[in-house]
Amino acid sequence: MQRAIIRFSENIKIFLLYGILILLFLQFIKDTYPIYYLIVGIFILFSIIILLLESNLNLYNFNFVSSIYVTFFVLLLFSAIISLRYNDLPAAHLCHEYNIYRDTCFISLKTLIFSMLKMLLMPAFVIYVSHLIINKKSLDNLILLFILFVCLASFSLFAQLIFGHIPIFGSPNAYRFMGLTPYSSSIGSVTTYATAFAFASIMLILHFKKVNFLIKLVLLSILLAGAVASMGKAAIANIILVTILLLIFLGKKERIKFIIYLVFAFILMSLNENFFNSFLSLFANTFGVEFSGEMVNRGIYVPFHERVLDRFTGRNWTTDLVYLWELLIGWGTVGGGGVFGIMVDTSHETFHRMTWSGLERYNIYGWEKIVNTTHNQVIDLFQIGGFLLISIFVILFLAMQYFLFLDYWYIGDTLSKALFVSNIVFIVNAFVFNGILFQPYLSFIFWITVVYFVRFKKIRVEHINA
Repeated sequence: MQRAIIRFSENIKIFLLYGILILLFLQFIKDTYPIYYLIVGIFILFSIIILLLESNLNLYNFNFVSSIYVTFFVLLLFSAIISLRYNDLPAAHLCHEYNIYRDTCFISLKTLIFSMLKMLLMPAFVIYVSHLIINKKSLDNLILLFILFVCLASFSLFAQLIFGHIPIFGSPNAYRFMGLTPYSSSIGSVTTYATAFAFASIMLILHFKKVNFLIKLVLLSILLAGAVASMGKAAIANIILVTILLLIFLGKKERIKFIIYLVFAFILMSLNENFFNSFLSLFANTFGVEFSGEMVNRGIYVPFHERVLDRFTGRNWTTDLVYLWELLIGWGTVGGGGVFGIMVDTSHETFHRMTWSGLERYNIYGWEKIVNTTHNQVIDLFQIGGFLLISIFVILFLAMQYFLFLDYWYIGDTLSKALFVSNIVFIVNAFVFNGILFQPYLSFIFWITVVYFVRFKKIRVEHINA
């Protein structure tokens, strides 16, 4: 008996698609309204039910990239599962902070499950979203929605500069040097906006060529002004990186327009003396170059190249490998070094004083040391899933970049070009930013690239043989 074909209406899929994306982009409310997690879970659950009931394999491209993505996700899922072994193990950081000895000093099953969901949420994006995207125009609309939300984040920064701190966006960063107060925004911490604006700017300039010149001028000005207002050192570095990349990949006419965009944006910023001085202070405290008076806070300043080298190598945070399993399968969610809300350390004297039977047995897992984040997503992947996970990630990234470049080079596909350049920014930041692969805004373009391959992108063999 032939199985009945089940198909859901496009309207239902569109509702779920935009519902999921908007909820992911509203992640700043999660700490204030715990019901947020439940709503996100319900939307994703309905999406997966549609995926299973339709079982429409004709939607997907079974190519090299999609097979590597599946391998990566399976390995990440395995890393999540092995994290269950940490149930009821010591969570020393909680005891260090409060100097207490009670149940909160141990990792609960609830904490473990939340850490696993945090780690899988964005990598699974490809699974629970791909079948909801009707066509490539829908894909473009998702990217436009992303740009819009990053622009709204810029407004959230300026709203706080004008009216004061808005608690729902999170705590502001410490005031480290002269300039504007470094507030968190509607997309996350200072560093989050300082990186996310780069992806939005590249997609706006390279892909949406039909957008009116004036609209692009306004949007790019909003994005750049927000980057400066964030007072994040990553903002200055990313402004320079994005500028260099766009000047390389834009055509002659588009390059002139982009220069006009930049000049206009910085003229607007210079009209406000406080804002302009904040920009100069941010530049000075990032690169050590002062244009006006003594702006560098010498007490905390570290040369830019040293900060980059520290994070690129992870030399200040990495720990020596002790066990073979660390090399092969990693530490699971603990390997994120706190990114997923879970961290262990039994090396602290607090635990040496604890009278808790059987504590010594955990030394077979290596609990005599702490697993820190290395402030480097690539190395953190090694800590999460060992050699296999980081190797598959590298292959996935290089494969996507290779095929995107071929489409951009041979047929001039603007989306492939924009994704290619955006992913260069992504991987550069990945070497100095922990958690970038799992943060909704910062990883969005990367996972959209995977969606593009899984749903729409045909790998052209003739290009490979050319």
